[in-house]
Amino acid sequence: MPPALTALPDDTLLYPIVSDLAACLCAEFAGEALCFCGIEPATGVPIEIGGCDSSGTCGAVSVRLVRVFPSTAFPVPDRLALCTTALAMEIVVAAYRCVPVGGDDGSNPTAEQYAGWAQQQYADMAAMRRAIACCFGNSRPDVDYTLGDYTPLTPSGGVGGGQWTVYSSQEL
Repeated sequence: MPPALTALPDDTLLYPIVSDLAACLCAEFAGEALCFCGIEPATGVPIEIGGCDSSGTCGAVSVRLVRVFPSTAFPVPDRLALCTTALAMEIVVAAYRCVPVGGDDGSNPTAEQYAGWAQQQYADMAAMRRAIACCFGNSRPDVDYTLGDYTPLTPSGGVGGGQWTVYSSQEL
């Protein structure tokens, strides 16, 4: 019989920030028919999660840790890390949606279908930004953050979307 796993102590510094951000994101998207809302593993959830069932539900929103680094001049990484140096992290907040793929006859999607998808992408971008700003402004005022770039995601397998990069730091 393999040895029993021992409980690991919780990270009380970084994980709560990511967890709170995921809760703010899920609250912002409450009421939408999503397949997934939450924290992605560091390796990322496959983008195919956006089209996850046959009932027409198509979409996912998530928070993912990209990297953690010491920083004495947030958000710039500092290669000389002391035990008192604050840690900063790069986080990605993403939204995935089904995209128009055209007709069975090989025809392209219509201009209206493309416009509808673009409108959804802009709405998701605004909702993610609100979740980030409200989370760090209200839920985590003790946390420094910088909003980075929004990047549209190239559609793959009928799913596309976009993601915001967020840099966050909290003193030790």
